[in-house]
Amino acid sequence: MIRYDNGVNNDAIGLTSGGTFQVAAYFPAATMGQYAGMKLDQMEIYINDVPSPCVLKVYGAGSATSPGALLHEQTITPTGMSWNLITLSNQVDITGQDLWIGYQVTHTGGTYPAGSDAGPHVTNGDWISTDGVVWDQLHVLAPSLDYNWNIAGYLVPGITYTNDIGVQSLVSPVSGADLGNET
Repeated sequence: MIRYDNGVNNDAIGLTSGGTFQVAAYFPAATMGQYAGMKLDQMEIYINDVPSPCVLKVYGAGSATSPGALLHEQTITPTGMSWNLITLSNQVDITGQDLWIGYQVTHTGGTYPAGSDAGPHVTNGDWISTDGVVWDQLHVLAPSLDYNWNIAGYLVPGITYTNDIGVQSLVSPVSGADLGNET
């Protein structure tokens, strides 16, 4: 599992007047290299007030301050005031390069969809974008919001079978023990 938060929801963030924004955790190649060959299979996020829509987003290598190419996008219907564990519709290959995992929400004023821990922030655990282009760290934009997003990624082995052991067919026996009718 990859995450920066402590696994506990403490607060939630929203735009004062409502709107659309993205939150993400950025895992640089220095972190992801050890996971090369694995796959991102699930994401877990805490949603406080339910946004409409809520879209999971996974990005590849970009720069230290903005994600690269969009690798996966999936609209979900989360449960509010709850952790949401989502299996990705398509697993994402972990190449050992940078990885950004997060989500985009659209919400009304006075609601707070994006869950966070109590902080303090961990480097790269609190990225936010209100336009999908420029990304900032939450604690820099608003020093009193010194948190990490409640975002986790679950990795699974990327299994590839390359050895052919020569089995061409399996044949059931014509006769044999009649299990359950032993005497």
